[in-house]
Amino acid sequence: RKGCKESCADCIQLSVESGLSPLSKCGKYDVHTQMDDGYYFPQIELLEQFVHGYPNATFFLSFRNMTKWYHSISNWPPRKNGPHLDERWKRKNITGSPSNETESSSKEFSDWYCKHVKRVRNLVAQNPSHTLVEVDIEDPELGQRMEDIFGIDQSCWGSKKVNIMIHPELNQSGVKLLNSLPRKPPKNTEKKVRTKRQNRNYKQHQKVNDSKNPIHGHV
Repeated sequence: RKGCKESCADCIQLSVESGLSPLSKCGKYDVHTQMDDGYYFPQIELLEQFVHGYPNATFFLSFRNMTKWYHSISNWPPRKNGPHLDERWKRKNITGSPSNETESSSKEFSDWYCKHVKRVRNLVAQNPSHTLVEVDIEDPELGQRMEDIFGIDQSCWGSKKVNIMIHPELNQSGVKLLNSLPRKPPKNTEKKVRTKRQNRNYKQHQKVNDSKNPIHGHV
């Protein structure tokens, strides 16, 4: 199973603030992925705590062409105007991240990525009870490789959150161009919708109260 029920970043931060190992308050799962919430990056900031707190853990590093990666993050979210991920990350003062005082470039983000990879490799090498798996997400045989490594059918592996500004032909993830999303309706329309919803909720409430048998709401 994949954790977490809520934001992994939230439960990890709560765990650490309670003096516990990073995943203590994140539930019992086999896999924890996408630990960051876009603002706080536990997999970077707390890497040593993960290594020492979970001595038998398997660490997973994904790779891709650095030029393509930078092109992706500098155009995500898929909208014409920023800020995009590269600009947002520089503002968050993430460990080792490029300075916010300079203009973003592929080279500085590539250097940051490579330093993180070396850091992970060194820590795992110093703690041989761990396993480190590295994969190239652009490998056409990746699905089969993942099946061979983890025993999960290759059909379960595929592309998600495809940036349709860059790859419109691959848009199978339901991602929409943010600039094309419908605008909020006029205020008077919102009021009418809200009034209808309130009336419907009131009728349902009356129906429950008038019922002879108790009804339990579904959460």
